[in-house]
Amino acid sequence: MLTRFKFLSILLIALIAVTPAAKVYAIDNSYYRSNDVLFYNPEDNNFCSTSSPLIGGNNLNYASKQILRSAELTAINDNLKFYQEAATANDIPWQLLAAIHYRESSLKRFGPSNGYGPFQITPSVYPKGDYTDAQFQDAANKAAAFIRNKAGNRDLTKPDNIKYTMFAYNGTASIYKTQALNIGLNQTQADNGEGSPYVMNKADLKRDPTVTPTSTNNTWGQIIVDGGSIKYPADASQYGAYLVYVAISGFDLLGNCGNGSLVEGGMTLAQAKDFMNVYKTSSDSRNYIGGADPGGAGGPLANCVSFSVYFINKYTTLKGFKSGSPGNGIDVAKNVIRRNPGIGFGTSPQPYAIFSKTGSSSAGHTGVVLGVDAANNKIIIGEASWGDPLSWVDAHKYDLSIWNNGTVTYAYTTGYLKGL
Repeated sequence: MLTRFKFLSILLIALIAVTPAAKVYAIDNSYYRSNDVLFYNPEDNNFCSTSSPLIGGNNLNYASKQILRSAELTAINDNLKFYQEAATANDIPWQLLAAIHYRESSLKRFGPSNGYGPFQITPSVYPKGDYTDAQFQDAANKAAAFIRNKAGNRDLTKPDNIKYTMFAYNGTASIYKTQALNIGLNQTQADNGEGSPYVMNKADLKRDPTVTPTSTNNTWGQIIVDGGSIKYPADASQYGAYLVYVAISGFDLLGNCGNGSLVEGGMTLAQAKDFMNVYKTSSDSRNYIGGADPGGAGGPLANCVSFSVYFINKYTTLKGFKSGSPGNGIDVAKNVIRRNPGIGFGTSPQPYAIFSKTGSSSAGHTGVVLGVDAANNKIIIGEASWGDPLSWVDAHKYDLSIWNNGTVTYAYTTGYLKGL
């Protein structure tokens, strides 16, 4: 049996040995991130990357559940050279080919009895049973060409075009377009496959067949058998292909660089800004913000209480908040402490502490410490502000001295963070 470090060493050698495609789609750094390994990418400016490991990495869905299991990551690594050769020849991202392979045959190098091969291309006649390396490479080459044909001249560095290509590969069923519209998505999203479980299964609460009410309200269904009718709920055994794609490509579900994951020991300013961008743009953020004030011109996300409650509810195991319970900004930290006996608290900042402080109004202010750079007397704060535009919602760097002078209350989340 390979040890964890031998496995990663073999993987690193394999990745370095393969000549990259001319076009950059994404770095395959999730192997490093999900195994807490520091890595260096000589082309950092072209990729989503970090100089420190992201615990849990981007291999998590909206509910912080693991998308790809270790056995599946191993299978992707084993198949990597075949994916990359086929993808390079057809100018597609290898992650797209791998994600479709996951959906079609659970990453197996095996031909089912229907003769459609490991990538289930119809009509076709492929060998049945276990595949040799040559047979699997041939199947991967043909699948990559098929994918390129479905993509047409679309730019496959764009997330919407990746989704569309997956949808087209599986068949752009009108019932899935209707399903997208029925759950509140727009026509463009419907046309790109946002309503297809093949593409987006378990992407958020409305598309997760394992949770109520989605599991029982007949809003998220799937055609299980070719030519059959839609069944409710959708099959919960697999994630959507797009979730698998982002899990191995270093992007979040919206295609943003940075995936909304926590970094051990706190974030740099760049990482914190990526983290805040996920909060502002993710389709599931509102599921976590509780009953905070709408936020004036900036909407419900542009509210300091909204952001703190979002962080608590999504990224910690603390007893969180629902409508009306957080209080004003000046109340949030003390209410976290009150609701969670045994939690640490104090007046010195720590990474991922929830803070409350006086502000320009009697309501005060709250937010999250995303990083502390004591050596340079700096602190990085994630915050929003009632009534300000959403563009102000961000990570900001301040002098540490004004946050470490005994006037700010911190509720420490150490020991309660998901994945850390």
